Amino acid sequence: MDTSRKRIIYFIENQRIKPSEFLKKTELKKGFIDKSHQDSGASDLFLSKILENYPELSAEWLLTGKGKMIKEEKNEHLNSEKSTFKEHLNDNKLEPLKKDLENARTTLENQKYIIDLQKDKIENLNQEVQKLKSEIELLKDKE
Repeated sequence: MDTSRKRIIYFIENQRIKPSEFLKKTELKKGFIDKSHQDSGASDLFLSKILENYPELSAEWLLTGKGKMIKEEKNEHLNSEKSTFKEHLNDNKLEPLKKDLENARTTLENQKYIIDLQKDKIENLNQEVQKLKSEIELLKDKE
């Protein structure tokens, strides 16, 4: 098993986890565990979601294929696993994610601003409609 995806699929099958249960628990898409994609790599974000939701799974085994799939002690502190994961995590991979997050925040702020402008416009239009209705009523009364 030379890819983390192959190891994930093996983990799911070996532990008799229903694929739908795994996907729901990790919030990953169906294609992630599709065997046609098993030769593809898995992003650090996806691997971290899996490790958070399956603490019994060894991060070392998941990332490198070395060691045992299931931790010896199930009550072991997650700190050692997190540090193992961080050792394998390339900081260069975090930078694009940080930029994406910042871009998403900027987009969200811009969208909130546009929504506020649109609310103001709707309020002004509603006032104009009321004014026109009043004028129509006045004209009807004059007839």
